[in-house]
Amino acid sequence: MNVSIFFYLEHLAAPAVIQYLLVAASNEKPAATVSQAGLI
Repeated sequence: MNVSIFFYLEHLAAPAVIQYLLVAASNEKPAATVSQAGLI
């Protein structure tokens, strides 16, 4: 039960974290952000 809740919360948080990282990276290296997004 606890493991399921953990993975559920992780699933909800992952897109927000990825978006944050992409936005932070785009502020410095837009080209690198595009290539990294393609690898995900």
